Amino acid sequence: MTNKKKEIDFEKVYESLYDGPYKIIEDLGANEKRYHMVLIRFLNTGNIQEAIFYRAERGQVKDKKYHTPEVGKIYSTVNYGDLVILENLGGDPKTKHIMVKYRFILTGTEGITSFSTILKGNLKDNFLPTIYGVGYIGNADVKHHKREYQLWEGMLDRCYNEDNRQYEANYGGAGVTVCKRWHCFEYFLEDLQFLPNYNLWINDHSYSFDKDYLQQDVPTNKKVYSPTTCMFVTKAFNSRLNILYNNDYIGVAKARNNYKVSLQIGDKRMNIGTYPTKELATNAYNYAAKFYLDDCDLVLNNVQQIPYNEVEQQRTSKKVMCRIVESKVQRLLRRA
Repeated sequence: MTNKKKEIDFEKVYESLYDGPYKIIEDLGANEKRYHMVLIRFLNTGNIQEAIFYRAERGQVKDKKYHTPEVGKIYSTVNYGDLVILENLGGDPKTKHIMVKYRFILTGTEGITSFSTILKGNLKDNFLPTIYGVGYIGNADVKHHKREYQLWEGMLDRCYNEDNRQYEANYGGAGVTVCKRWHCFEYFLEDLQFLPNYNLWINDHSYSFDKDYLQQDVPTNKKVYSPTTCMFVTKAFNSRLNILYNNDYIGVAKARNNYKVSLQIGDKRMNIGTYPTKELATNAYNYAAKFYLDDCDLVLNNVQQIPYNEVEQQRTSKKVMCRIVESKVQRLLRRA
């Protein structure tokens, strides 16, 4: 293969497709392969190197000084801070890319990648807390654990994102936190399989992630999401817990002059009646819930118990609580 020798303009400034302007400073003639070679100097770096003339004319040359890793040199990334080159590992025989070992300065995370990736600034630090200021991925594979990631991201969102509508009243703004171990998705994923009812959640979308049931006696401002305080419960059970632990009452709604009581059973809602005070209404709910709900869904209002007969005597609605409920409750009271 040969290239026909051309007249060289040593004053012309050429523009590299990769690394800026350069000039041809010397004609080296043909090499052993009969390519017409020239010596060029990059104007930005001052680096001088050989190049095939026809490639130099077309801008198809790279500045070797810029594309050669320097151990100890610091490079910047787009979103993850600076990193330093620890070792030049040479060319990969398969990809032909120059591989390097690096360390992120902010987190100390080390790894191996192609030098071209570092030059583009596209390298990511999976240990830098970029998710709501606290969360980071670690070595986890998000692509194959999307449902688990949504669970983890939602937990951090409620506790650390002030724009979340639940943040102020019930989560981060109320003092709820996530343990430091679970700031890392990798560790969250490791622990998830050991939480109570995980085997049910993984196959059933009617289960929810809960922090309240195992922390019933813990004030809201001290509650924490952690491997020892969380479990999976049915969504119906979880909704009752949310009401109960957010300083409200389950199944009780304030009407104009009284309190209406209803009970959610599956996808149906049963009207229990109306009562003049919140204490009577919450007791009415508790009596009905004990009869109709299974143990796995049973969450009662935390109120001082009032005898069933007294509750019913002060009911203000015409509709009487189901006779079956009444007889069942009476039997339960007699056993107590």
